[in-house]
Amino acid sequence: MKRQNKNHLVTGVAGFLLVGLLAALPGVSAAGSVLDTPYGSPAGTLGAEIDAMAGTGTAFYRGGISARLNPAMLSEEKAHRLDGSLSFYQDHEDRFQPLWDSFSSYVTDTAIASQRNHYFDTGFGAALRASKGLAVGLSLSTLYDFTYDFEEELRDPVNQPVGEPDDLILEERSLRLGGRLRVLTLGLAMSTPDERLSVGVAGNYAFGTRKSEASRRFFQDQGDSFNDNREHWLEGRNAVLGVRIKATPRFEIGASWETPLKVSGDITQIRDTQYAGVDTLESVGMSKDASIEYPNRYRVGFTLYPRSEPRTVFTAEMVFSKWTQLVDSEFEDDDQPRLEDVVDVRIGVQHTFYNDVPLSFGFRRMDSYSDHESGASFFTTGIGIPWAKGMFHVSAELSKVTSHQGHWFPYEYSDTSIQTAETSRVEDTRFRLGAGFTYLF
Repeated sequence: MKRQNKNHLVTGVAGFLLVGLLAALPGVSAAGSVLDTPYGSPAGTLGAEIDAMAGTGTAFYRGGISARLNPAMLSEEKAHRLDGSLSFYQDHEDRFQPLWDSFSSYVTDTAIASQRNHYFDTGFGAALRASKGLAVGLSLSTLYDFTYDFEEELRDPVNQPVGEPDDLILEERSLRLGGRLRVLTLGLAMSTPDERLSVGVAGNYAFGTRKSEASRRFFQDQGDSFNDNREHWLEGRNAVLGVRIKATPRFEIGASWETPLKVSGDITQIRDTQYAGVDTLESVGMSKDASIEYPNRYRVGFTLYPRSEPRTVFTAEMVFSKWTQLVDSEFEDDDQPRLEDVVDVRIGVQHTFYNDVPLSFGFRRMDSYSDHESGASFFTTGIGIPWAKGMFHVSAELSKVTSHQGHWFPYEYSDTSIQTAETSRVEDTRFRLGAGFTYLF
């Protein structure tokens, strides 16, 4: 029996070291809504177990990831715990324009562009009880995701002369944003002897590359083709302070404050231009240093353990982010982006059955920092499967947001009778599947 336990331990540690290595490697990540393109999406994955309960964790223990959400919750750890996860995304974006008849009466909305993209992301966490009243946590996860893809062909709707092909491709254009801001977090929690009060502190090291590529290629000599490539390396540090109050054996309160995060680094940009009717390709490059100061973030929540069968956990929290305080060094002080403060409400429920199988549900409502009239709703669920000294987790999430946005590229036709509205109705839908494993030793 001791040999089997030792083999389980070695296998588990080796497996999670591999998961941690994969999480640290650069790669594509979860795509975001068009509303998140300015400074990245704050709705990235935290792990299958956490995602299944709408990302809650301010007042509910989440292993090493608690170091990022509320380091005081690390005091819940009694031994050692490792977490690893992998998430797959399918993002849909559909853009619609109103269709009018010859009497200028509205008929319906017609799709003018449709995007389908797939991405993945990873996460890793570790927590251990260092001594009585002292616990330590470490995590690596995505803080902000910059990924967004848009591409389309512009075709000529005018009937062509006899012998010429109809529906000629006038141009191809695309916008591809990529990269993610990852955060490596080390947290520490201390608790009173009766563990009714815990306090925690964590340090974050954020790093990553923000990429963008914009391209227009003309086929009928209607304009100058170009391709813009831009990369912005970002790194910075901030801290998280947290507190946990165990009011009763069945009711806990948690709160944390994340200080502003200033990330900075070099920007390199190259623009290649092919002028209409000219064979020469012109390439212009530039480099400079720029920074982004992300805002304060406040979390407060509670967890209730009611007397019920099956065993149930109910947790709810609110996250408030002061996006109006964001400062981008590429803008003058009087010309900073006009963003909105964000309220993010998360609710999670978990039932644990007699065979120790947990079933989770969650709901999340998050405002958009770039559009005060829009917000995303998330519906989540997940299940756990016990195995040896750990548990496999599987989660699913569906979210949707509708907004009105300007066009990325102009719709210009030789026939001026064809007109488009200044904005499109944009529907973003995300379906996310997550898989993870928790190992206790």
